[in-house]
Amino acid sequence: MRDGELSVGTELRLPVEPAPAGAWRAGPFTLRPDQEDLLLSGVALRRMRFTGQPEGTRPVGFPR
Repeated sequence: MRDGELSVGTELRLPVEPAPAGAWRAGPFTLRPDQEDLLLSGVALRRMRFTGQPEGTRPVGFPR
């Protein structure tokens, strides 16, 4: 999430709005904080975990 937008890959950008129970909603996706990580759920996708990286480390994953 950056500037109130969810960016998935390089093509999909959706406005983010608050949802019940501390979650966030972006189109068909639900985002839930889980300690330092973020869980993403949506159509045919359940609790995909994005792990936070320590400050000052080089980005890993795709795309960089």
